[in-house]
Amino acid sequence: MRISTVPCGLCATLTLSACSDGESIEISVRDDGCGGVVEASNGLQSMRERARAIGADLSVENAEPGTRVRVMLPLSLERRARERA
Repeated sequence: MRISTVPCGLCATLTLSACSDGESIEISVRDDGCGGVVEASNGLQSMRERARAIGADLSVENAEPGTRVRVMLPLSLERRARERA
């Protein structure tokens, strides 16, 4: 995943976290930049398409301060195939 938050979002800190409940994994990237309204863009659309292609869900939300991008990926290949259908 390309992260362009530093030059565009004026952040000082970028935090990457990952956790799993045994059925899925959540990967989260959060910055403390200026944030703002999350608008649809070609970059966000491309990230959503790539997530969907591997059976994941992607969300982008204001984190005040900053922005958080979160990817939820089912660990079961069978479950991912069902969710993509």
